[in-house]
Amino acid sequence: MNRNKAAFYGITLLLLVAAADFFTGPDVTFFGFYLLPVALYAWFLGIRAGCVMAFVAMATWYWIEAWLTGPPYLHPAMAAINSILRLVPALAIACIIAKLRSAQQQQAILNDKLTETVTRLEESLAALKSLQTEMQYVCAWTHRIRSNGRWISFEDFLRQNLHINLSHGISEEGAELFRTESDLPPLDGLTPDGAGAN
Repeated sequence: MNRNKAAFYGITLLLLVAAADFFTGPDVTFFGFYLLPVALYAWFLGIRAGCVMAFVAMATWYWIEAWLTGPPYLHPAMAAINSILRLVPALAIACIIAKLRSAQQQQAILNDKLTETVTRLEESLAALKSLQTEMQYVCAWTHRIRSNGRWISFEDFLRQNLHINLSHGISEEGAELFRTESDLPPLDGLTPDGAGAN
C-alpha cells in the first residue's frame, strides 16, 4: 500500500469510527477502534504521522464525548482529562507500531543481503565443482592456462573463476635468483617477506 492510499484509508477509518461512536451514544465505548487509524498511519507513514493521527483521533473522541453524546461531567475539564489519559496509550501504540515496522524493514534488508550472499556462494561452489571435474590445460612453455578458448595467465584464471584477489611479491629464493642473474652482491640481513605491489 502506498502512502497516499494509507493516508486516505486512515482518515476514512477515523470518520467511520467517529460516526459509529456518535450514533451508538455513550453506552458503547469505541476507544479501541480509535487506535486502528493510529496504527495504520504509524505502520505505513511512520512514527510522526502516527503521533499526529493519535492527537487527531483523541481530539475527535473528545469532541464527540464532551459536546455531542458523552455523559454529563461534574466539571467540563473531566472530558479533557480523559482525552489526555487516552492520548498516552494512543501515542504508545503509534511508537510501538512504527518501531515494529522499522524492524521488519531492517529484517527484510538483511534477508535480501543474506539471499544475495548465499546465491553468490552457490555460484562460486558450482564454478569450483566445474573446475574440479573438467580437465584444465596449461601451456608447458608459457605456463598460461586455457579458459573459454583463450590462453590467459594463471593469476587471471584465479581472478575470473574463483574471484581471488592476488598481488605479487618476491620469495627468498626469487630474490637470491634475481641477484645471481643480475650479478649483484648478496645483501646481508635481507629477508624478503613476499609483500609487494602489483
